[in-house]
Amino acid sequence: MSYKFSFFDVKDINNAVAVIAASLASYLAEFTIILLSLSALIILCTWAIRRKIQVNLEQTVGLPTVLWRPKFLNYFPDKQTVNVNSAISMQEEAKMSSSSITNMLVRMERLNGPYGMYATVYGLKTKVIHIAHPVPAKAILQNFSLKSPGYDHFKNFSGEGVFTADGEDWRRKRSSVVHALFKQQQRTKVNSDVSHAPSFADQLERESNEAASEFLSALFDSTDGIKPKNIVPLLQCAMVRIIYRYLTHDKSDDPIKNEQLSNDGAPNQGENVSTLLPAYLQSIIQIRMIILAQARSFWFLLPRIFYTMFSPMYIAEEQAMGPIRSFARMACRNANAGSPIHFLKNASSHCLKKDEMPINVANGKSEEEVPISKALLDEAITLLFAGQDTTAATLSWTLHLLSLHPEIQEKVESEVRSVLLQETPTIEQCYVSKKAVSRMVYLDAVVKESMRLYPVAPFVVRNINADTAIPDTKVILPKSSFACIWIYGLHRNPNLWSYPDRFLPERWLPENASIYKDEGITNGAYMPFASGPRMCVGQPLATIVLRIMLARIVTECILVDEDLRSSGKSAFKLRKDMQAGFTVLPAGGVWLTGVRRI
Repeated sequence: MSYKFSFFDVKDINNAVAVIAASLASYLAEFTIILLSLSALIILCTWAIRRKIQVNLEQTVGLPTVLWRPKFLNYFPDKQTVNVNSAISMQEEAKMSSSSITNMLVRMERLNGPYGMYATVYGLKTKVIHIAHPVPAKAILQNFSLKSPGYDHFKNFSGEGVFTADGEDWRRKRSSVVHALFKQQQRTKVNSDVSHAPSFADQLERESNEAASEFLSALFDSTDGIKPKNIVPLLQCAMVRIIYRYLTHDKSDDPIKNEQLSNDGAPNQGENVSTLLPAYLQSIIQIRMIILAQARSFWFLLPRIFYTMFSPMYIAEEQAMGPIRSFARMACRNANAGSPIHFLKNASSHCLKKDEMPINVANGKSEEEVPISKALLDEAITLLFAGQDTTAATLSWTLHLLSLHPEIQEKVESEVRSVLLQETPTIEQCYVSKKAVSRMVYLDAVVKESMRLYPVAPFVVRNINADTAIPDTKVILPKSSFACIWIYGLHRNPNLWSYPDRFLPERWLPENASIYKDEGITNGAYMPFASGPRMCVGQPLATIVLRIMLARIVTECILVDEDLRSSGKSAFKLRKDMQAGFTVLPAGGVWLTGVRRI
Protein backbone atom coordinates (compact mmCIF):
# COMPACT_ATOMS: atom_id res chain seq x y z
CA MET A 1 0.00 0.00 0.00
CA SER A 2 1.34 3.40 -0.90
CA TYR A 3 0.63 6.70 0.87
CA LYS A 4 0.68 10.13 -0.71
CA PHE A 5 1.38 13.16 1.36
CA SER A 6 0.46 16.61 0.21
CA PHE A 7 2.02 19.66 1.77
CA PHE A 8 0.91 23.28 1.63
CA ASP A 9 3.44 25.50 0.08
CA VAL A 10 4.80 28.10 2.52
CA LYS A 11 3.82 30.81 0.09
CA ASP A 12 0.23 29.51 0.06
CA ILE A 13 0.08 29.63 3.87
CA ASN A 14 1.36 33.19 3.92
CA ASN A 15 -1.19 34.18 1.31
CA ALA A 16 -4.01 32.54 3.32
CA VAL A 17 -2.91 34.32 6.48
CA ALA A 18 -2.77 37.61 4.63
CA VAL A 19 -6.27 37.07 3.24
CA ILE A 20 -7.64 36.23 6.70
CA ALA A 21 -5.88 39.24 8.25
CA ALA A 22 -7.21 41.50 5.52
CA SER A 23 -10.72 40.14 6.06
CA LEU A 24 -10.47 40.63 9.83
CA ALA A 25 -9.15 44.16 9.33
CA SER A 26 -12.00 44.89 6.98
CA TYR A 27 -14.57 43.51 9.43
CA LEU A 28 -12.95 45.43 12.29
CA ALA A 29 -12.98 48.62 10.27
CA GLU A 30 -16.63 48.10 9.40
CA PHE A 31 -17.45 47.34 13.05
CA THR A 32 -15.58 50.45 14.17
CA ILE A 33 -17.42 52.57 11.62
CA ILE A 34 -20.75 51.10 12.77
CA LEU A 35 -19.83 51.64 16.43
CA LEU A 36 -18.73 55.21 15.81
CA SER A 37 -21.85 55.85 13.75
CA LEU A 38 -24.06 54.48 16.52
CA SER A 39 -22.18 56.54 19.10
CA ALA A 40 -22.55 59.64 16.95
CA LEU A 41 -26.24 58.87 16.49
CA ILE A 42 -26.73 58.42 20.25
CA ILE A 43 -24.86 61.65 20.95
CA LEU A 44 -26.85 63.47 18.29
CA CYS A 45 -30.17 62.12 19.60
CA THR A 46 -29.17 62.97 23.17
CA TRP A 47 -28.22 66.48 22.13
CA ALA A 48 -31.47 66.86 20.18
CA ILE A 49 -33.58 65.73 23.17
CA ARG A 50 -31.71 68.04 25.54
CA ARG A 51 -31.82 70.93 23.09
CA LYS A 52 -35.58 70.50 22.65
CA ILE A 53 -36.05 70.67 26.42
CA GLN A 54 -33.76 73.70 26.58
CA VAL A 55 -35.80 75.55 23.96
CA ASN A 56 -39.03 74.59 25.73
CA LEU A 57 -37.80 75.95 29.07
CA GLU A 58 -36.62 79.16 27.45
CA GLN A 59 -39.73 79.80 25.35
CA THR A 60 -42.53 78.27 27.42
CA VAL A 61 -41.32 78.74 30.98
CA GLY A 62 -39.37 81.91 30.29
CA LEU A 63 -36.09 80.95 31.96
CA PRO A 64 -32.58 81.14 30.50
CA THR A 65 -31.37 77.55 30.21
CA VAL A 66 -27.97 75.87 29.95
CA LEU A 67 -27.06 72.25 29.19
CA TRP A 68 -25.30 70.43 32.03
CA ARG A 69 -22.29 68.29 31.20
CA PRO A 70 -20.46 65.80 33.45
CA LYS A 71 -17.24 67.13 34.96
CA PHE A 72 -15.26 63.86 35.02
CA LEU A 73 -15.45 60.06 34.81
CA ASN A 74 -14.08 59.02 38.22
CA TYR A 75 -12.92 60.65 41.44
CA PHE A 76 -10.31 59.27 43.84
CA PRO A 77 -9.88 61.16 47.12
CA ASP A 78 -6.68 60.34 48.98
CA LYS A 79 -7.05 58.46 52.23
CA GLN A 80 -7.28 60.92 55.10
CA THR A 81 -7.04 60.44 58.84
CA VAL A 82 -8.41 62.56 61.62
CA ASN A 83 -4.92 63.30 62.97
CA VAL A 84 -3.02 64.22 59.82
CA ASN A 85 -4.12 66.73 57.21
CA SER A 86 -3.73 64.76 53.98
CA ALA A 87 -4.62 67.09 51.15
CA ILE A 88 -6.45 65.71 48.15
CA SER A 89 -4.24 65.55 45.06
CA MET A 90 -4.24 68.65 42.85
CA GLN A 91 -6.08 66.87 40.06
CA GLU A 92 -8.78 65.45 42.32
CA GLU A 93 -9.12 68.74 44.22
CA ALA A 94 -9.73 70.54 40.93
CA LYS A 95 -12.59 68.15 40.15
CA MET A 96 -14.31 69.02 43.43
CA SER A 97 -13.52 72.73 43.34
CA SER A 98 -15.92 75.07 45.13
CA SER A 99 -16.25 77.13 41.93
CA SER A 100 -19.57 75.42 41.13
CA ILE A 101 -20.89 77.02 44.34
CA THR A 102 -19.12 80.36 44.30
CA ASN A 103 -19.71 81.04 40.58
CA MET A 104 -23.43 80.42 40.79
CA LEU A 105 -24.35 84.05 41.61
CA VAL A 106 -22.13 85.29 38.77
CA ARG A 107 -23.95 82.96 36.37
CA MET A 108 -27.33 84.17 37.63
CA GLU A 109 -26.35 87.79 37.07
CA ARG A 110 -25.07 87.02 33.57
CA LEU A 111 -28.19 85.06 32.52
CA ASN A 112 -30.49 87.68 34.09
CA GLY A 113 -33.59 85.53 34.63
CA PRO A 114 -36.58 86.51 36.79
CA TYR A 115 -35.38 86.67 40.44
CA GLY A 116 -32.04 85.45 39.07
CA MET A 117 -33.52 82.03 38.26
CA TYR A 118 -32.15 79.91 35.46
CA ALA A 119 -32.65 76.31 34.35
CA THR A 120 -30.33 73.40 33.59
CA VAL A 121 -31.03 70.31 31.51
CA TYR A 122 -29.37 67.79 33.79
CA GLY A 123 -28.51 64.35 32.46
CA LEU A 124 -30.69 63.34 29.52
CA LYS A 125 -33.90 65.24 30.23
CA THR A 126 -34.06 66.24 33.91
CA LYS A 127 -35.13 69.88 34.31
CA VAL A 128 -33.48 71.67 37.23
CA ILE A 129 -34.42 75.22 38.23
CA HIS A 130 -31.70 77.11 40.13
CA ILE A 131 -32.93 79.58 42.75
CA ALA A 132 -31.17 82.09 45.04
CA HIS A 133 -33.98 84.50 45.95
CA PRO A 134 -36.40 84.14 48.89
CA VAL A 135 -39.60 84.64 46.87
CA PRO A 136 -39.29 81.53 44.64
CA ALA A 137 -37.35 79.68 47.39
CA LYS A 138 -40.21 80.00 49.87
CA ALA A 139 -42.79 79.12 47.19
CA ILE A 140 -40.98 75.80 46.71
CA LEU A 141 -39.82 74.93 50.23
CA GLN A 142 -43.11 75.71 51.94
CA ASN A 143 -45.19 73.67 49.49
CA PHE A 144 -43.08 70.71 48.42
CA SER A 145 -41.44 68.04 50.55
CA LEU A 146 -40.69 65.36 47.94
CA LYS A 147 -36.97 64.70 47.33
CA SER A 148 -36.87 61.54 45.22
CA PRO A 149 -35.27 60.89 42.80
CA GLY A 150 -33.11 63.96 43.42
CA TYR A 151 -31.54 62.35 46.50
CA ASP A 152 -31.45 58.74 45.34
CA HIS A 153 -27.63 58.82 45.11
CA PHE A 154 -27.61 59.26 48.93
CA LYS A 155 -29.46 56.02 49.56
CA ASN A 156 -26.44 53.73 49.78
CA PHE A 157 -25.34 56.03 52.61
CA SER A 158 -28.48 56.96 54.55
CA GLY A 159 -30.90 54.38 53.12
CA GLU A 160 -34.50 55.30 53.82
CA GLY A 161 -33.81 57.43 56.88
CA VAL A 162 -35.61 60.68 57.57
CA PHE A 163 -33.16 62.54 55.28
CA THR A 164 -34.09 60.61 52.12
CA ALA A 165 -37.51 59.04 52.81
CA ASP A 166 -40.58 60.48 51.09
CA GLY A 167 -44.35 60.57 51.40
CA GLU A 168 -46.12 58.87 54.27
CA ASP A 169 -43.00 56.90 55.19
CA TRP A 170 -41.13 60.18 55.71
CA ARG A 171 -43.96 61.69 57.78
CA ARG A 172 -44.04 58.70 60.14
CA LYS A 173 -40.28 58.61 60.50
CA ARG A 174 -39.91 62.35 61.03
CA SER A 175 -42.62 62.28 63.69
CA SER A 176 -40.83 59.44 65.48
CA VAL A 177 -37.44 61.13 65.24
CA VAL A 178 -38.75 64.45 66.59
CA HIS A 179 -40.47 62.62 69.43
CA ALA A 180 -37.35 60.57 70.19
CA LEU A 181 -34.96 63.54 70.15
CA PHE A 182 -37.00 66.10 72.05
CA LYS A 183 -40.30 64.90 73.50
CA GLN A 184 -39.98 61.38 74.84
CA GLN A 185 -37.23 62.37 77.26
CA GLN A 186 -39.57 64.90 78.86
CA ARG A 187 -42.25 62.22 79.09
CA THR A 188 -39.73 59.82 80.62
CA LYS A 189 -38.74 62.44 83.15
CA VAL A 190 -42.32 62.90 84.28
CA ASN A 191 -43.77 59.41 84.04
CA SER A 192 -40.88 57.00 84.37
CA ASP A 193 -39.25 55.53 87.42
CA VAL A 194 -36.13 57.35 86.15
CA SER A 195 -37.44 60.63 87.59
CA HIS A 196 -34.03 62.22 87.60
CA ALA A 197 -33.64 61.94 83.81
CA PRO A 198 -32.62 65.33 82.38
CA SER A 199 -34.46 67.10 79.58
CA PHE A 200 -32.84 67.06 76.15
CA ALA A 201 -31.60 70.64 76.67
CA ASP A 202 -30.12 69.84 80.09
CA GLN A 203 -28.35 66.79 78.73
CA LEU A 204 -26.98 68.69 75.74
CA GLU A 205 -25.79 71.46 78.05
CA ARG A 206 -23.77 68.99 80.11
CA GLU A 207 -22.44 67.07 77.11
CA SER A 208 -21.47 70.30 75.31
CA ASN A 209 -19.46 71.51 78.29
CA GLU A 210 -17.68 68.17 78.60
CA ALA A 211 -16.94 68.12 74.86
CA ALA A 212 -15.59 71.68 75.04
CA SER A 213 -13.23 70.60 77.82
CA GLU A 214 -12.11 67.65 75.70
CA PHE A 215 -11.48 69.91 72.67
CA LEU A 216 -9.54 72.47 74.71
CA SER A 217 -7.43 69.76 76.32
CA ALA A 218 -6.46 68.47 72.86
CA LEU A 219 -5.81 72.00 71.61
CA PHE A 220 -3.54 72.85 74.56
CA ASP A 221 -1.68 69.51 74.41
CA SER A 222 1.98 70.44 74.11
CA THR A 223 3.43 66.94 73.87
CA ASP A 224 4.90 67.85 70.48
CA GLY A 225 5.58 71.44 71.47
CA ILE A 226 3.39 74.50 71.08
CA LYS A 227 2.50 74.69 67.42
CA PRO A 228 -0.60 75.15 65.26
CA LYS A 229 -3.10 72.30 65.27
CA ASN A 230 -5.78 71.42 62.76
CA ILE A 231 -8.95 72.12 64.75
CA VAL A 232 -11.31 70.41 62.28
CA PRO A 233 -10.61 66.79 63.36
CA LEU A 234 -10.49 67.88 67.02
CA LEU A 235 -13.97 69.36 66.68
CA GLN A 236 -15.22 66.31 64.79
CA CYS A 237 -14.09 64.03 67.62
CA ALA A 238 -15.73 66.29 70.20
CA MET A 239 -18.99 66.41 68.24
CA VAL A 240 -19.12 62.65 67.78
CA ARG A 241 -18.82 62.34 71.55
CA ILE A 242 -21.79 64.65 72.09
CA ILE A 243 -24.12 63.11 69.55
CA TYR A 244 -23.20 59.49 70.35
CA ARG A 245 -23.89 59.90 74.05
CA TYR A 246 -27.01 61.95 73.47
CA LEU A 247 -28.48 59.35 71.10
CA THR A 248 -27.51 56.29 73.17
CA HIS A 249 -27.22 57.50 76.81
CA ASP A 250 -24.14 55.27 76.89
CA LYS A 251 -22.07 56.55 79.81
CA SER A 252 -19.09 54.25 79.49
CA ASP A 253 -15.77 56.08 79.50
CA ASP A 254 -14.80 54.98 76.00
CA PRO A 255 -17.71 53.41 74.12
CA ILE A 256 -15.66 53.39 70.96
CA LYS A 257 -13.37 50.67 72.34
CA ASN A 258 -15.99 48.11 73.18
CA GLU A 259 -16.29 46.33 69.86
CA GLN A 260 -14.30 45.08 66.89
CA LEU A 261 -15.17 45.16 63.22
CA SER A 262 -15.92 41.93 61.41
CA ASN A 263 -15.28 41.48 57.71
CA ASP A 264 -18.76 42.69 56.75
CA GLY A 265 -18.52 45.87 58.82
CA ALA A 266 -20.57 44.53 61.73
CA PRO A 267 -19.08 44.91 65.20
CA ASN A 268 -18.03 41.87 67.17
CA GLN A 269 -18.80 41.86 70.88
CA GLY A 270 -16.14 41.85 73.56
CA GLU A 271 -13.10 42.97 71.56
CA ASN A 272 -11.11 46.20 71.93
CA VAL A 273 -10.29 48.30 68.88
CA SER A 274 -9.30 51.90 69.49
CA THR A 275 -9.18 52.70 65.78
CA LEU A 276 -12.95 52.62 65.24
CA LEU A 277 -13.51 56.34 65.78
CA PRO A 278 -10.70 57.49 63.44
CA ALA A 279 -11.87 54.97 60.84
CA TYR A 280 -15.44 56.29 61.14
CA LEU A 281 -14.38 59.94 60.76
CA GLN A 282 -12.06 59.11 57.86
CA SER A 283 -14.93 57.33 56.11
CA ILE A 284 -17.27 60.26 56.75
CA ILE A 285 -14.76 62.62 55.10
CA GLN A 286 -14.60 60.35 52.06
CA ILE A 287 -18.32 59.66 51.72
CA ARG A 288 -19.09 63.40 51.75
CA MET A 289 -16.91 63.80 48.68
CA ILE A 290 -17.80 60.60 46.83
CA ILE A 291 -21.57 61.15 46.90
CA LEU A 292 -21.29 64.66 45.47
CA ALA A 293 -18.65 63.49 42.97
CA GLN A 294 -21.06 60.84 41.70
CA ALA A 295 -23.63 63.54 40.98
CA ARG A 296 -21.03 65.50 38.98
CA SER A 297 -19.66 62.55 37.04
CA PHE A 298 -20.43 60.75 33.80
CA TRP A 299 -22.03 57.92 35.82
CA PHE A 300 -24.96 60.13 36.79
CA LEU A 301 -26.11 60.02 33.15
CA LEU A 302 -26.57 56.25 33.33
CA PRO A 303 -28.86 53.93 35.30
CA ARG A 304 -27.39 53.32 38.76
CA ILE A 305 -26.71 49.65 37.99
CA PHE A 306 -23.89 50.73 35.64
CA TYR A 307 -22.34 52.80 38.45
CA THR A 308 -22.50 49.90 40.91
CA MET A 309 -21.10 47.40 38.38
CA PHE A 310 -18.34 49.36 36.66
CA SER A 311 -17.36 52.49 38.59
CA PRO A 312 -14.29 52.49 40.89
CA MET A 313 -16.08 55.21 42.85
CA TYR A 314 -18.69 52.69 43.98
CA ILE A 315 -15.94 50.41 45.30
CA ALA A 316 -14.54 53.34 47.29
CA GLU A 317 -18.06 54.19 48.47
CA GLU A 318 -18.64 50.66 49.76
CA GLN A 319 -15.26 50.61 51.51
CA ALA A 320 -16.12 53.87 53.26
CA MET A 321 -19.52 52.56 54.30
CA GLY A 322 -18.03 49.65 56.30
CA PRO A 323 -16.89 51.71 59.33
CA ILE A 324 -19.94 53.97 59.04
CA ARG A 325 -22.37 51.04 59.27
CA SER A 326 -20.30 49.47 62.03
CA PHE A 327 -20.35 52.64 64.12
CA ALA A 328 -24.12 52.93 63.67
CA ARG A 329 -24.65 49.27 64.64
CA MET A 330 -22.60 49.84 67.77
CA ALA A 331 -24.77 52.82 68.70
CA CYS A 332 -27.91 50.73 68.21
CA ARG A 333 -26.52 47.89 70.35
CA ASN A 334 -25.35 50.19 73.14
CA ALA A 335 -28.47 52.37 73.29
CA ASN A 336 -29.86 52.41 76.83
CA ALA A 337 -33.51 52.60 77.85
CA GLY A 338 -34.82 56.16 77.59
CA SER A 339 -32.39 57.14 74.83
CA PRO A 340 -33.57 58.37 71.40
CA ILE A 341 -32.22 55.32 69.55
CA HIS A 342 -33.80 52.94 72.07
CA PHE A 343 -37.12 54.73 71.56
CA LEU A 344 -36.82 54.41 67.78
CA LYS A 345 -35.95 50.71 68.13
CA ASN A 346 -39.45 50.12 69.48
CA ALA A 347 -41.32 52.68 67.33
CA SER A 348 -43.55 51.24 64.59
CA SER A 349 -41.73 53.39 62.02
CA HIS A 350 -38.32 51.88 62.80
CA CYS A 351 -38.84 48.55 64.57
CA LEU A 352 -37.88 45.16 63.17
CA LYS A 353 -40.44 43.90 60.65
CA LYS A 354 -41.51 40.26 60.52
CA ASP A 355 -39.74 39.67 57.22
CA GLU A 356 -36.46 40.92 58.77
CA MET A 357 -36.62 38.54 61.75
CA PRO A 358 -34.44 35.45 61.25
CA ILE A 359 -36.25 32.15 61.70
CA ASN A 360 -33.90 31.05 64.49
CA VAL A 361 -34.64 34.14 66.58
CA ALA A 362 -37.60 33.07 68.63
CA ASN A 363 -39.64 34.90 71.21
CA GLY A 364 -37.94 35.36 74.53
CA LYS A 365 -34.50 36.20 73.16
CA SER A 366 -32.67 39.01 74.92
CA GLU A 367 -32.65 42.44 73.31
CA GLU A 368 -28.97 42.11 72.37
CA GLU A 369 -29.71 39.00 70.34
CA VAL A 370 -32.49 40.59 68.28
CA PRO A 371 -31.22 41.87 64.91
CA ILE A 372 -31.22 45.59 64.13
CA SER A 373 -33.82 46.65 61.59
CA LYS A 374 -32.66 48.33 58.40
CA ALA A 375 -34.87 51.33 59.19
CA LEU A 376 -33.17 51.79 62.57
CA LEU A 377 -29.68 51.37 61.09
CA ASP A 378 -30.46 53.90 58.34
CA GLU A 379 -31.71 56.39 60.94
CA ALA A 380 -28.72 55.86 63.22
CA ILE A 381 -26.35 56.54 60.30
CA THR A 382 -28.31 59.70 59.44
CA LEU A 383 -28.49 61.08 62.98
CA LEU A 384 -24.87 60.31 63.87
CA PHE A 385 -23.62 62.00 60.72
CA ALA A 386 -25.93 65.03 60.84
CA GLY A 387 -25.28 65.56 64.53
CA GLN A 388 -21.50 65.72 64.27
CA ASP A 389 -20.66 66.84 60.74
CA THR A 390 -22.78 69.96 60.54
CA THR A 391 -21.89 71.33 63.99
CA ALA A 392 -18.18 70.53 63.58
CA ALA A 393 -18.15 72.28 60.20
CA THR A 394 -19.96 75.37 61.52
CA LEU A 395 -17.63 75.67 64.51
CA SER A 396 -14.60 75.20 62.24
CA TRP A 397 -15.69 78.09 60.04
CA THR A 398 -16.59 80.25 63.04
CA LEU A 399 -13.25 79.74 64.80
CA HIS A 400 -11.44 80.30 61.49
CA LEU A 401 -13.21 83.66 61.03
CA LEU A 402 -12.60 84.71 64.64
CA SER A 403 -8.88 83.90 64.33
CA LEU A 404 -8.73 86.23 61.30
CA HIS A 405 -10.58 88.99 63.20
CA PRO A 406 -8.97 89.22 66.68
CA GLU A 407 -10.97 92.33 67.55
CA ILE A 408 -14.25 90.44 67.06
CA GLN A 409 -12.88 87.48 69.01
CA GLU A 410 -12.09 89.76 71.96
CA LYS A 411 -15.51 91.35 71.80
CA VAL A 412 -17.17 87.93 72.00
CA GLU A 413 -14.96 86.90 74.91
CA SER A 414 -15.77 90.12 76.77
CA GLU A 415 -19.52 89.53 76.43
CA VAL A 416 -19.27 85.87 77.47
CA ARG A 417 -17.14 86.70 80.51
CA SER A 418 -19.54 89.48 81.55
CA VAL A 419 -22.57 87.18 81.35
CA LEU A 420 -20.84 84.35 83.21
CA LEU A 421 -19.68 86.66 86.02
CA GLN A 422 -23.29 87.62 86.59
CA GLU A 423 -24.08 83.97 87.28
CA THR A 424 -21.06 83.17 89.46
CA PRO A 425 -18.41 85.36 91.14
CA THR A 426 -15.61 83.29 89.63
CA ILE A 427 -15.31 81.44 86.35
CA GLU A 428 -12.17 79.50 87.19
CA GLN A 429 -14.25 76.34 86.78
CA CYS A 430 -15.93 77.45 83.59
CA TYR A 431 -19.37 76.02 82.90
CA VAL A 432 -21.72 77.59 80.36
CA SER A 433 -25.46 77.03 80.73
CA LYS A 434 -28.09 77.28 78.02
CA LYS A 435 -29.67 80.08 80.06
CA ALA A 436 -26.41 82.02 79.94
CA VAL A 437 -25.95 81.72 76.17
CA SER A 438 -29.51 82.96 75.63
CA ARG A 439 -28.25 86.30 76.97
CA MET A 440 -25.13 86.42 74.75
CA VAL A 441 -26.44 88.61 71.95
CA TYR A 442 -23.13 89.27 70.22
CA LEU A 443 -22.08 85.62 70.34
CA ASP A 444 -25.39 84.76 68.71
CA ALA A 445 -24.66 87.35 66.01
CA VAL A 446 -21.23 85.78 65.36
CA VAL A 447 -22.75 82.32 64.91
CA LYS A 448 -25.43 83.66 62.57
CA GLU A 449 -22.90 85.57 60.48
CA SER A 450 -20.64 82.52 60.20
CA MET A 451 -23.58 80.38 59.06
CA ARG A 452 -24.59 83.08 56.59
CA LEU A 453 -21.17 83.09 54.94
CA TYR A 454 -20.64 79.33 55.13
CA PRO A 455 -23.91 77.39 55.31
CA VAL A 456 -22.97 73.76 55.90
CA ALA A 457 -25.37 72.53 53.22
CA PRO A 458 -24.84 74.95 50.30
CA PHE A 459 -28.01 73.83 48.51
CA VAL A 460 -31.12 71.67 48.86
CA VAL A 461 -33.22 70.03 46.15
CA ARG A 462 -36.98 69.50 45.93
CA ASN A 463 -39.15 67.64 43.41
CA ILE A 464 -41.80 70.01 42.03
CA ASN A 465 -44.77 67.66 41.68
CA ALA A 466 -47.26 70.31 40.51
CA ASP A 467 -47.07 73.31 38.19
CA THR A 468 -46.03 76.22 40.39
CA ALA A 469 -46.48 79.92 39.67
CA ILE A 470 -43.76 82.20 41.04
CA PRO A 471 -45.26 85.37 42.56
CA ASP A 472 -44.81 88.64 40.66
CA THR A 473 -43.54 86.89 37.52
CA LYS A 474 -44.99 85.11 34.52
CA VAL A 475 -42.92 82.04 35.32
CA ILE A 476 -44.73 78.76 36.00
CA LEU A 477 -42.29 76.06 37.03
CA PRO A 478 -43.32 72.81 35.31
CA LYS A 479 -44.42 69.70 37.12
CA SER A 480 -41.76 66.95 37.42
CA SER A 481 -38.90 69.44 37.36
CA PHE A 482 -36.52 69.92 40.28
CA ALA A 483 -35.74 73.08 42.23
CA CYS A 484 -32.19 73.55 43.45
CA ILE A 485 -32.35 76.13 46.26
CA TRP A 486 -28.88 77.65 46.64
CA ILE A 487 -28.64 78.58 50.32
CA TYR A 488 -25.12 79.87 49.69
CA GLY A 489 -26.56 82.18 47.02
CA LEU A 490 -29.44 83.33 49.23
CA HIS A 491 -26.93 84.23 51.94
CA ARG A 492 -24.62 86.20 49.62
CA ASN A 493 -27.04 87.74 47.16
CA PRO A 494 -25.83 91.36 46.78
CA ASN A 495 -29.41 92.51 46.25
CA LEU A 496 -30.30 91.28 49.76
CA TRP A 497 -27.18 91.95 51.83
CA SER A 498 -24.88 94.91 52.25
CA TYR A 499 -21.23 93.89 51.93
CA PRO A 500 -22.33 90.27 51.33
CA ASP A 501 -18.83 88.75 51.46
CA ARG A 502 -17.65 90.52 54.61
CA PHE A 503 -17.73 89.03 58.10
CA LEU A 504 -19.91 91.56 59.96
CA PRO A 505 -21.64 90.15 63.06
CA GLU A 506 -22.88 93.70 63.84
CA ARG A 507 -25.42 93.42 61.03
CA TRP A 508 -27.46 91.06 63.26
CA LEU A 509 -27.76 93.49 66.18
CA PRO A 510 -31.18 95.18 66.25
CA GLU A 511 -29.71 98.62 66.88
CA ASN A 512 -27.79 98.41 63.58
CA ALA A 513 -30.78 97.61 61.35
CA SER A 514 -30.86 101.14 59.94
CA ILE A 515 -27.12 101.07 59.19
CA TYR A 516 -26.82 97.86 57.20
CA LYS A 517 -30.36 97.57 55.81
CA ASP A 518 -30.02 93.87 55.11
CA GLU A 519 -33.29 92.68 53.56
CA GLY A 520 -32.08 89.11 53.88
CA ILE A 521 -32.57 89.22 57.65
CA THR A 522 -36.29 89.97 57.42
CA ASN A 523 -37.47 88.54 54.09
CA GLY A 524 -36.63 84.88 54.69
CA ALA A 525 -33.38 84.73 52.70
CA TYR A 526 -31.46 83.52 55.75
CA MET A 527 -32.09 79.79 56.08
CA PRO A 528 -28.99 77.87 57.24
CA PHE A 529 -31.23 74.95 58.27
CA ALA A 530 -33.38 75.25 55.11
CA SER A 531 -37.09 75.98 55.51
CA GLY A 532 -40.51 74.41 55.26
CA PRO A 533 -41.67 70.96 56.34
CA ARG A 534 -38.27 69.38 55.59
CA MET A 535 -36.08 71.87 57.40
CA CYS A 536 -33.30 70.37 59.50
CA VAL A 537 -34.78 68.25 62.29
CA GLY A 538 -31.73 68.83 64.49
CA GLN A 539 -31.87 72.64 64.59
CA PRO A 540 -32.71 72.82 68.34
CA LEU A 541 -29.72 70.59 69.14
CA ALA A 542 -27.34 72.60 66.97
CA THR A 543 -28.52 75.88 68.47
CA ILE A 544 -27.56 74.77 71.98
CA VAL A 545 -24.35 72.91 71.14
CA LEU A 546 -22.83 75.57 68.88
CA ARG A 547 -23.31 78.41 71.31
CA ILE A 548 -22.16 76.59 74.44
CA MET A 549 -19.08 75.21 72.70
CA LEU A 550 -18.15 78.60 71.24
CA ALA A 551 -18.66 80.38 74.57
CA ARG A 552 -16.42 77.89 76.36
CA ILE A 553 -13.68 78.05 73.72
CA VAL A 554 -13.37 81.86 73.49
CA THR A 555 -13.50 82.18 77.28
CA GLU A 556 -10.59 79.84 77.86
CA CYS A 557 -8.28 80.44 74.90
CA ILE A 558 -7.15 82.93 72.28
CA LEU A 559 -7.22 81.46 68.79
CA VAL A 560 -4.27 82.63 66.71
CA ASP A 561 -3.77 82.27 62.97
CA GLU A 562 0.00 82.43 62.52
CA ASP A 563 -0.36 83.40 58.85
CA LEU A 564 -2.21 86.57 59.86
CA ARG A 565 0.80 87.51 61.97
CA SER A 566 3.53 86.63 59.49
CA SER A 567 2.24 86.81 55.93
CA GLY A 568 1.12 90.42 55.80
CA LYS A 569 -2.01 89.34 53.90
CA SER A 570 -5.47 90.66 54.72
CA ALA A 571 -7.97 88.56 56.64
CA PHE A 572 -10.09 88.25 53.50
CA LYS A 573 -7.20 86.84 51.45
CA LEU A 574 -6.44 84.31 54.19
CA ARG A 575 -9.92 82.85 54.18
CA LYS A 576 -10.06 79.14 53.43
CA ASP A 577 -11.64 77.84 50.26
CA MET A 578 -14.59 75.48 50.64
CA GLN A 579 -14.04 71.75 50.27
CA ALA A 580 -17.13 70.94 48.26
CA GLY A 581 -18.83 67.81 49.52
CA PHE A 582 -22.55 67.49 50.17
CA THR A 583 -21.63 69.44 53.29
CA VAL A 584 -18.88 72.07 53.25
CA LEU A 585 -15.67 72.03 55.32
CA PRO A 586 -12.66 74.38 55.11
CA ALA A 587 -10.29 73.01 52.45
CA GLY A 588 -7.00 71.87 53.95
CA GLY A 589 -8.27 72.15 57.52
CA VAL A 590 -7.97 75.12 59.91
CA TRP A 591 -4.55 75.34 61.57
CA LEU A 592 -4.63 77.49 64.72
CA THR A 593 -2.56 77.99 67.83
CA GLY A 594 -4.53 77.98 71.07
CA VAL A 595 -3.14 80.36 73.71
CA ARG A 596 -4.55 79.72 77.16
CA ARG A 597 -6.14 82.80 78.71
CA ILE A 598 -4.82 83.69 82.18
